[in-house]
Amino acid sequence: MNLWGVIVNRVMKLKELISLVSLKIAPLSLAENWDKVGLQIGDVEQKITKALVCLDLTPHVLKEAVLKKVNVIFSHHPFFFHPLEHLNKNDPQYEVLKLALQKNISLVSLHTNLDKTFESLSDENAKKLGLHNVKPLVVDCEQYSKFVVFVPHTHVDQVRQALFSSGGGVIGDYEQCSFNTEGTGTFKGRENSKPYLGKKEKFEEVKEIRVEVRIPRSLEKEVLSRVLKVHPYEEMAYDIYPLRNFSENTGIGRVGDLKKKISFLNFVAQVKKQWKLKSIRVVKAKPFVQRVALCPGSGSSLWKEALLSKADVYITGDLKYHEVLDGSLHGLGFIEIDHFTFEKDYVSYLAKKLKHVSKIQVYEYNQAKNPFHTIH
Repeated sequence: MNLWGVIVNRVMKLKELISLVSLKIAPLSLAENWDKVGLQIGDVEQKITKALVCLDLTPHVLKEAVLKKVNVIFSHHPFFFHPLEHLNKNDPQYEVLKLALQKNISLVSLHTNLDKTFESLSDENAKKLGLHNVKPLVVDCEQYSKFVVFVPHTHVDQVRQALFSSGGGVIGDYEQCSFNTEGTGTFKGRENSKPYLGKKEKFEEVKEIRVEVRIPRSLEKEVLSRVLKVHPYEEMAYDIYPLRNFSENTGIGRVGDLKKKISFLNFVAQVKKQWKLKSIRVVKAKPFVQRVALCPGSGSSLWKEALLSKADVYITGDLKYHEVLDGSLHGLGFIEIDHFTFEKDYVSYLAKKLKHVSKIQVYEYNQAKNPFHTIH
């Protein structure tokens, strides 16, 4: 059985790849404040030809990366999550770091930013259960800015292309979105000025286009840098406005409805079948289920959000006793899918996304095993 999915080869710098991933797959700005996403080890100027995707970065993953001559590893769970206070041969992280540095393998994490994206693994899980009217359990506020620049007619196309190529103008499933207004710009150059149009020390009126594009706030500096390179003016006039755009499609977890009510026990049987579980922990609060909330991984803390969504049952991992007790007393049922089982599909999910946007060679590490065993 082939455990490795391979795609067409292409070379790109690590900083280009990370920028592309943030733009097309999982914006780094979506991550929770406590999370540690993005580049964790590596040189942004490194040339990347091969990537490996894993759930957790372990010595076994590093050895496979070396065997496959991989340049970068994308893990879902961050390798560095807590501050590293010391490092010696007895620390679990030692072997991984040593080998990564020796073999020049970069490490990148996509965690809560990947969880929140539109058409995320949570959406895939909702489809597995046959849910309709699906929306995020916790809607997130996307961090965007409005970039406005004033351009003479001769350079509008170049400036717009710079905006689009650096990550601007993406709204949902649409790219290269902009608004353009024609107007008149005025200026008077001082003694040492070198105006692109007109003459210094003379009042000028110029027909210009006001170009407006929405950009991810995390890419403001990158967008500005690229526009400055193609804009003809000695002093470019531009504005950056912070936005608070709420999206119905991005956020942690999902909630949706079954086509019709089914008994709690029949729904549990459906969940067991979909995730191939031999046993499952549940808390029955209602005899029937129609509205379902879910959150892959460790989502016990979101039980109140599940309750407020009017869900009949909440599916997640790492459930805690007191939270489950409180939730059940308020009429919320629980189904626990262990952390590994509920998130292992992130490997194939992310590898497919990387294949689509980057064209580099990608491998999936599917040899990881659940550390927990159930003894019947």
